[in-house]
Amino acid sequence: MMEEICGDRAYTNTHMKTKLLHHFGDCISVISQEGKCDKVVMKKTLSAILHKFSEEQCNVTEEEKKKNIISTAAKFIKADINAISSPKKYYASALSVSSVEENKKTVPESVLHYFRKYNLSKGRVEDCFDRSSNSSI
Repeated sequence: MMEEICGDRAYTNTHMKTKLLHHFGDCISVISQEGKCDKVVMKKTLSAILHKFSEEQCNVTEEEKKKNIISTAAKFIKADINAISSPKKYYASALSVSSVEENKKTVPESVLHYFRKYNLSKGRVEDCFDRSSNSSI
């Protein structure tokens, strides 16, 4: 029946979105992100979720906020590292292992960004590891 009324565009995203907005009006929000499916959310529900999220953020100490940020960053970096494909059939040559540029090709962009952002050189990174290992003793 829909195809008879609307023709080829009966079930297109644009048509369905228009119909939903026309029918529900201000009661819904359509969340669109490029490359992802649109999501239709009741504004009342969305408001409750955002309110709860902001309350949770208020009840968190500064230390917990820092830990949450670091934990999230670590998850992103771990995902980047896991996404690297490395052939396991051969060992890297001594020349490629000793080359800084060759080694950079095997490091995820997120890690390189971190090192560039905080201007961490080889010596400074080693200092960080030395300090962290000494402080846990």
